[in-house]
Parts: sequence; structure tokens; C-alpha cells
Amino acid sequence: MNEVQQAYLSRIERLEEQRSLALRRGKRLMWLRLLSFCAAIAALFALFSISVVAATAASLLFLALFALVAIRDVKNQRHISYLDNLITINRDELAAIEGNFAVFDSGQEFFDVKHPYSYDFDIFGQQSIFQMVCRATTVSGKRALASRLQHPLPLNTIDDNLEAVAVLADEVEWRQDFYEAGKRYSASSSNIKSVLEWISIPEKMFESRWLRAILYIMPPITIALAVLWALDILPGVFLLAYGIHLMVYGKFGNGIGIIQSKVSRADSEMRSYSSLLLHIEKASFDGPTLNALKKELELEGERSSEVMKELSRLVNKLDYRLYWPFMITLGVLLFWDFRVALKMEKWKRKYAPLAQNWVDAVGEMEALTSLATLCYNNPDWTFPKICDGYFTVDAEDAAHPLIPKKQRVANNFRVEEHEKVLLLTGSNMAGKSTFLRTLGVNMVLAYAGSVVCAEKFWVSYVPLRSSMRITDSLVENTSSFYAEIKRLGEIVQAVKEGERPFLLLDEILRGTNSNDRHIGSRALIDLLVEYGVCGIIATHDLTLAQAKETYPEALTNYHFDVQVDANDELFFDYKVKTGICTSLNASILMRKIGLKV
Repeated sequence: MNEVQQAYLSRIERLEEQRSLALRRGKRLMWLRLLSFCAAIAALFALFSISVVAATAASLLFLALFALVAIRDVKNQRHISYLDNLITINRDELAAIEGNFAVFDSGQEFFDVKHPYSYDFDIFGQQSIFQMVCRATTVSGKRALASRLQHPLPLNTIDDNLEAVAVLADEVEWRQDFYEAGKRYSASSSNIKSVLEWISIPEKMFESRWLRAILYIMPPITIALAVLWALDILPGVFLLAYGIHLMVYGKFGNGIGIIQSKVSRADSEMRSYSSLLLHIEKASFDGPTLNALKKELELEGERSSEVMKELSRLVNKLDYRLYWPFMITLGVLLFWDFRVALKMEKWKRKYAPLAQNWVDAVGEMEALTSLATLCYNNPDWTFPKICDGYFTVDAEDAAHPLIPKKQRVANNFRVEEHEKVLLLTGSNMAGKSTFLRTLGVNMVLAYAGSVVCAEKFWVSYVPLRSSMRITDSLVENTSSFYAEIKRLGEIVQAVKEGERPFLLLDEILRGTNSNDRHIGSRALIDLLVEYGVCGIIATHDLTLAQAKETYPEALTNYHFDVQVDANDELFFDYKVKTGICTSLNASILMRKIGLKV
């Protein structure tokens, strides 16, 4: 057990002690509530025959005590819920360190087989890089993290982001409180998306001055007429006034319904954002990236968290229109939903230009705290260094982060600027594909402003493209071979148009005969050398290694091998080595399944 795991266990132990104290406090408060309520009843009966005033005063005193205890009990229950969430968070992190990320969001909605590399590198989906990293609870947080993994950060921001990750990694308590604040409320993507759409669209309904006048003038008049009707002074006039209310609903009620459909039941999401904004506002850490995020929340004389909470309250009040007993009695009489919607419109006019920035700031902070948690959970990982020039990589003890630590085999690997094609040969199951993904995934993490699974990782800042995992498509009527041709065609076109990516290609053109496959692979090697583009090509075609004779400086051969004992048992060390592979295992594997080869 390492220091990080011990730290999580210590936090769980401390939190469980606090939870036990809170539960005992809750039992005492429960008995105190019961006693104070019983005392109020007893005082009323015991003193009523002596003095009504004394009985009432004593009863009210005990009821006041009951109310105070009830308020205290509600706060205690919230504290217990908070502690429960923190205990769960720490247990989940312990599981994550062991390679179990199942409780975290998989980012399935970002899954895209046509992306230049994310499908090949398991960036999204179950047991993916996103699921390993993600500690975001809001839609904006998940999108911000996904964006970093799909699109590299601007080069001039990566170092500042790495600094922010380092700062937040040390703020364990703050990070967990921030995460808990988001988990406390459910977050629906459709709800928050529709609210942001409503915020961005001006509402013209309340531009009518006579409508605004009616909303404030008619309710007191109608209520007064109702009282006079009840006193039989002006019978029937109330119905005429109430009819005006109904006419307003007939003409403008649909507009309120549209607003309500946009924001309905989104008060929980608004409370979540408000709570997360408050945590950011109160944070004391420093750094260019973190300060820029806090600056996005600055308002004169107000807090963005309070402003967002006010919108949450208004959304909750507007949802009262869903309860018909309230609407047919007081709702229509008071123009309740109209007046709430008018306040929401005033909120929108004042804060609409800022609201999206606040939501984005929360998302960026969630992305940073996710990466900071990854950093904290893996103290043996390193911060990458982004280098100048095209193309270099210098990796020491680089491994695949999704492979459990006890099973990882790390490799050292270096690419010099003069090298363009790195041909990787090797036996089946020897580790070629995993090695390609190791480099690719760590590059994605580096460009996202994250620590990487290596002892050292220096890499140039370049576009990344891959062709490794090709699938057919019944919907597009595309075979796997044609899908690969299209993929390679996109790469060739990008290269010819001037893009200089780093390519990771695994067993290309596998769907055709060996002769055509060799011709196509050799043509691709020629293209990469001609355009000065660097890439690793993993292949079983050993004859491709002869291209070294044509390109002695630009092409380098690497391989993974296998050891075979006297009983045809295979042993892999998963270590990359220079040169051409000389040990093959396909025939051995075929003999093991009963084929005579």
C-alpha cells in the first residue's frame, strides 16, 4: 500500500468517526424534538384551567424550542449526507487506484469512430482514459475534459495548465469538497442545455407595457373585488375582473409555457452550479490559469454564486405552475407565473452575457480537478515537457495508464528529428499495438495539460493521427477494408495539404492480399519520407524492413520478440528493441489449436 492509498484510508477513518458523532447527535436531537413537542401539549393542558395566557405562552415557548431543534436536526442530516458523500468519494478513489473506474462517467456520448485518434486509443467508453480521469459532475465539466482529450490545448497554455494541476493536486480537501458539491445534486444535460438556450434568447413578451401594468394593477383590484363580493357589497364584479386574468392567460399563457418548458425542474442544476461557483470564489490558491478562472466570476458588489442561486429560486417558483390546485386558486389571481417569469427576464437581461462564462468556468475547473486527482493518485507519474521542432519524443519508463500497475511493462523510446519512419515488427501478442497506444495515450494526456504515465516524457507539439482499430459499417454500407482505405486516404490528404502529424499505424491494409499490402505499405513509407512526416508503422511484413537500405537515415527498425521453450511455450517480455524481429509465433499457435503446420 502506497502513501496515497494510506491517505485515503486515513480520511475514510476520520470521516466515519465524524459520521458516528453526527448520528449520535441526530438521536439526541430526535428525542429533544419529541420531548419539546410533548411538553408543549402538556403545558397547554396543564395550565389551560389556570390561565389561558400562561398556557398559550408556555406552549408557544416549547414549540419555539421544537422549531429550533428541528432546524438543527435538518442541518445535522445535511452534514451526515455530506460525510456519506465524502466517504464514498474516498472509497471510489481507492478503487480507481486499483484500476476500477466503473463508478465514474465513461464519456460514451463523446465516442466517435471517425475522430483522428480517440477511438483507437480508448479515450471514451467503458474502461477508457476519460473514465479513468473524469471527476466532473456537470455537463460543462465533462465537455471541457472531453475537449482537452479530443483537441490539444493551445501550446502557450499547456505549461500554465500543468502548474494549475500541480497546485490543485495538493489541495485534496478542497478538491473533494468541490467534487461533493457537484455530486450533491443531480445534473441533467437536457435541463442545463435548455436553460442556457433560454438565457441566450431575448424574450419579447414582456415588451408590452400594458401587460406589465396589468400584472401589477389587476391582482390587488381583483382581490379587493373578491372581498367586496364576499361581503355582498359588489356581487358579480369580481367575476368580470377574474375574466380579465383569464384573458391574459389565454393570450400570453403559451409564452409562459414555453419558458417553463425550457427551465422546468432545472433548479437542482442551478443549485449545483451555484455551490461549485461558491467553492471557486472562496478558493485561495494561485496561478495564471486558476486566477483567470476566478476573474471570470468577478462582479461588482455581487457574487456569481448568489446570482446563480437567485435564478435557481426563480426557476423553482415558476415550477409552482405545475401544481393545478395552486394555479386555479392563487396562481391565476396573482399572475404568479407571469410575475416570476418577468423577474427571470430581468435576471436574464442583466446577467445573460455572464452566465455562459460562469458555466464554462465551472467546467474548466472540473476538468482541472479531474486531472489534479489523476496526478495525486499517481505520484510516480511525471509532468511532460513539450519540445520545439518536428518530431522528437524522449520517453523513459513509459507505460499504458489503463493497464494495472502490477502488470505494466514500461519502455524507453526515443525519436530523433532526422527519423521519419519507425518500422515496428514483431510476433503476435508481443506488444506492438499496446506500445503504439502507450505513446498515443501519453501524448494525448500531455497535450491535455496532464501528468503522463512515464518517468520522463518529452514530446513535440504536433497533430496526432492513427489507424489501428478499423470496423465496418452496415449503416454506411462500408466494409472494414474500405473503412481503412478511407482512413488512410484522410491521412494522405492531410499530409499532402501540409499537415505534419505524428502517425501511429497498426497492421495497415490487413484486408487485402500480401502482395498488394506490401506495395501499399511501401508506398506509404515513401510518402512519409518525401513529405518529412514522422510515424510508427507496426507490421508483420518483415520485407518492409528492407526499406532501410533506401532510407538509411530516415527509417529505423524496431521490434518486439518472443522466447519459445522446448515445449513450445511462449514467453513475452514486452520490451521494444532495435532491429528486425527474428522470432515468430504464428505457426506455434496454429499447432496448439490442432493444425498441422
